[in-house]
Amino acid sequence: MNQLTSAQKNIWNLQKFYENTTISTICGAIVYEKIISSEMLQRALNLFIQEQESLRLQFRIVNGEPYQYVVPYEEELFPVVSFSTEQEYLEFVNMEKSRKFTLVDEKMYRFFICQFFDHTALLLLVNHLIMDAWSVGILGSRVAELVCMYETAGKEYEIAISGKDEMKENQKAYQPQICSYMEHVEREKVYKESGYYQKDQEYWRELYAVKPQIAYIKSEREANTGVNAKRFDVFMEKDFSKEILKFCRVEQITPALLFETALCIYLGKLNLENRAVSIGMMALNRIGNKEKKMAGMFVSTIPFSVSYEEQMTVREMFDLVMKSQGGSFRHQQYPYEEIQRYLKDRHQMSGNLYDVLFSYQNIRIESKLPFYTEWYSNGYSEVALALHVDDRDGNGMFHITMDYQTDIFPHEEEIKLLYKRMICIMRQMMEFPEEKLERISIIPRKEYYRLVEVFNDTHMDYNKDMCVHELFSNQARRTPERIALVFRQNQYTYRQIDEMSNTLAHVLCDTGLDKGSIVPVVAVRGWQVVV
Repeated sequence: MNQLTSAQKNIWNLQKFYENTTISTICGAIVYEKIISSEMLQRALNLFIQEQESLRLQFRIVNGEPYQYVVPYEEELFPVVSFSTEQEYLEFVNMEKSRKFTLVDEKMYRFFICQFFDHTALLLLVNHLIMDAWSVGILGSRVAELVCMYETAGKEYEIAISGKDEMKENQKAYQPQICSYMEHVEREKVYKESGYYQKDQEYWRELYAVKPQIAYIKSEREANTGVNAKRFDVFMEKDFSKEILKFCRVEQITPALLFETALCIYLGKLNLENRAVSIGMMALNRIGNKEKKMAGMFVSTIPFSVSYEEQMTVREMFDLVMKSQGGSFRHQQYPYEEIQRYLKDRHQMSGNLYDVLFSYQNIRIESKLPFYTEWYSNGYSEVALALHVDDRDGNGMFHITMDYQTDIFPHEEEIKLLYKRMICIMRQMMEFPEEKLERISIIPRKEYYRLVEVFNDTHMDYNKDMCVHELFSNQARRTPERIALVFRQNQYTYRQIDEMSNTLAHVLCDTGLDKGSIVPVVAVRGWQVVV
């Protein structure tokens, strides 16, 4: 048995901490654009599992520590499910993604062959311990390759007897192309004993020698938030997507850098008291072509931190983000858990260094059998917001996905507004790249009008001979059970607010305050301010 890699340990600890959730389950589908024989898919999936060692990983706890081992290949028969409507399919997906893997001594995946009237899909539910999102693309591509060969050769191709060289060459493609994940496990062991590990450690410790400040995506939140999450996804307008690609070509930057810089500007403006902002990024962490063709859990999360000053220009911010990002990627092999341990020991920091996780996917896999991937939320998120930008399908539109914690963003409208704010920032960045950040607005015109003109239109006639608290008390006597205040998920009646207000007044009087005394109020935005 072998120990887990650093990436696997992060997943293991996350699942153990939130053990009653499916936070470590990847739920997605590989959708082929035509109907494919279930028999061919059965054969292709079995060969893929035979080839990819990571699919046959199982886990066991020994002396309190998790270990992994590879089980021998055994042929499987995967469930075939037919669907007449998309709604019927989605209900099935929701049912399956709620089923948790137990982690110990069990298969860590469930595959379903889904047949529709005009196409076929593979529904995949996999624990993150054995696969990452890149692996799903490897699976889709390899299965498509095998299906194409099966279609060309016919069902009995493998046992066909022929003297033709072409047939002999093609027959070799049916032989398993073994990819050993244990080789990666050994590589990581060698890395941790090498000078590269020491250099990476020095980089991260120097970067965070001074205690970093967390840039929150939303400062108004409860002290303890859960990991329950929902997903918002949208395709960016095609014309605007074209503008982004054109701007990036002219400026010689990547679309990923544009999105990341916009996100940093947004966080910087929300956290002006911070000297820098940090976000999390997904690192592929695959070295060489061999590992890029290997399924398994390789992907790691790395932080990158960048200084933020309102006097910088947009273009200067581009350069700063590019430099910071480059440093993080050059040292991406260093385990994030070691960075967290260092922050805890040196700065007494616990938890994540970032509130927002960003990933950008643009690797397109060529296949004779066209397919695309669909992703489904597992209902949980480790961070307040995970922003994913996908440009893999080549349809000319960026696909934006946001997984957001519902304790922090209880209403989807907040996420839709956040998306509009990001678009607003990016438009200004592309139109005025020499503009200072202080002149970049995060508020779109429609939102500005609503905040300034609509919400501030509070004029109302009332009795000028009475104070506000007297008017409120009179209203409380007339309609005591009517809702007077709504804050997040809570509602308060006129009676409740009036009683709490009177209680606070008596407490202040008991301290010796008299009429005309000045009482300073220091408070964050909340229902208590009204009291």
